[in-house]
Amino acid sequence: MNFQHTTPPTTVSSSRMSSSSPPSSAGATATVRKLLALTTPFVQPSGCSQWTPTSVDTSTFTGSKAIAAVLMSSQDPSCYPSGWADVVPVHRFSFSPGVCPSGWVYHSMAEEGVKRTSTANCCESGFNYLDFEHRELVSDKTRRCGRWTTGIATGTGDGRSEGGRTLLVHEAWIITWAASDTSTLSPVPPTLTNSMIVPTWTPGQVIPDGEYDQMPPSDRSRFLPESAQWFLMVGMPIIGALLIGSCVFCCVRSSKKKRREKRAAAMDAQRAFTEVVVARDATKSSNR
Repeated sequence: MNFQHTTPPTTVSSSRMSSSSPPSSAGATATVRKLLALTTPFVQPSGCSQWTPTSVDTSTFTGSKAIAAVLMSSQDPSCYPSGWADVVPVHRFSFSPGVCPSGWVYHSMAEEGVKRTSTANCCESGFNYLDFEHRELVSDKTRRCGRWTTGIATGTGDGRSEGGRTLLVHEAWIITWAASDTSTLSPVPPTLTNSMIVPTWTPGQVIPDGEYDQMPPSDRSRFLPESAQWFLMVGMPIIGALLIGSCVFCCVRSSKKKRREKRAAAMDAQRAFTEVVVARDATKSSNR
């Protein structure tokens, strides 16, 4: 890999390096918020391995006064998929549906239970995702891939680089896909089941059954599907309230009906008694 410096080095006084601002050519007026689709592996053009050098004080983390040279990957729009510069910066490294660039490695593959989609973080081959040594040297608010290397002239000129090592860092590409997207993706990502979390995966790699299962199938079968759980938590109380309300309404209505029937029966009995008395009095009068 040919490492080229695109800007002069900058010494960062704070203990954590701030993210490099993309050049103005990277779409200063970007307005697109929809994620780009990347259904086939993107191949970066030759000459895209350019890095922006800077230096970071590591004393906060190592306890010794030293300077670590950090090279951040450049954000030249020509090194990214078509339309990349038109997307707002916060979404530029997210693709859906998507696959990792050619030769890159899938990291932390997992299924998001609520959205029913799968996600992975793409790092260039040889880089680690987030867990590289001294990852705290760079902003923890973005997803980074990094690795330490030696023998690279960083141009810092201070001669105090930590053991002569240089930290190379680039943004992770975040890809997501749904089960319905797999027919359009090449290569086809593995099917994630039983709450699998796959640390790393490369196209063509076969994942043995149960290798990364977080929940055995026998245990998972004991639990109801998410839709059924929502029904029990939300639907059943509503149905129960409606049933109770219906019962109360029916009882009240039935009670009122019975009272009306009793009053009607009493009035009928009173009328019948009155008619008998009148008839009897009329009979007595005629017999006289």
